[in-house]
Amino acid sequence: MIYSDVGKGVGDLILRGEYAINDIKIGARTSMSQEIIFLEKFTSAVDFQEPVTMTLETELKSLPEWDSLAALGVIVMFDMEYSKTITGDDLSTCVTIGDIFSLKS
Repeated sequence: MIYSDVGKGVGDLILRGEYAINDIKIGARTSMSQEIIFLEKFTSAVDFQEPVTMTLETELKSLPEWDSLAALGVIVMFDMEYSKTITGDDLSTCVTIGDIFSLKS
């Protein structure tokens, strides 16, 4: 479930998941709904165990759960949600969540 706090400005969201509450701030580069949906799917694929604040500019190495299992979850997410095949090599070139987002195109 996604909650939006309109008073804080465009894109300040709280994602309430099974294991974590994640603050996601969305930029204006693409349609906000595409970014929100992607970050929601990314959050689920990585399966964060603790609250994490993230944006598309967040560096992957700063995420506590970013490891080979999380990468595998993202690979599966791309296959299931976007019908797109990506590899570990594709992910190894990504520095930020936004870099992964750009693999959708």
